[in-house]
Amino acid sequence: MDERSLAETRLIDHLRRLPPTQRHDVLVQILRDRFAEVLGIEPHQIGAKANLLELGVDSLKAVELKIHLESDLDLALSGSLLFDYPNLHALSGFLLEQSGICPDQLTATESAADQHMATDLSEEDLARLLASEIEELNSTRAV
Repeated sequence: MDERSLAETRLIDHLRRLPPTQRHDVLVQILRDRFAEVLGIEPHQIGAKANLLELGVDSLKAVELKIHLESDLDLALSGSLLFDYPNLHALSGFLLEQSGICPDQLTATESAADQHMATDLSEEDLARLLASEIEELNSTRAV
């Protein structure tokens, strides 16, 4: 087995060994590092919900990253992967589900929690939350 295969095996094995509640955040960070390297920017410049295409991922880079992800996670992925899942948060969730290492129950629980949180907020709180998300997106674009 070559060195790259060993590293790839360790990524999927590493994710499998993590508690389910940590897998998503760890994969987001791994993807953040990978995208930052490809884009030539610092990882902290990529927000979890920042649109990767707007940060400079063109179709050639998208295909290159898709090929690496297929290899790293032993998956067959669609050519439209980054168009379908354009940010680290969505992409990580999808990849974990496809890898079979993120129980559907956890994903459903997180989704229900997100929906519950949104309904518990006042209109003013929702507006503040939206403004902070927009500010985060704008700050990642400006860099």
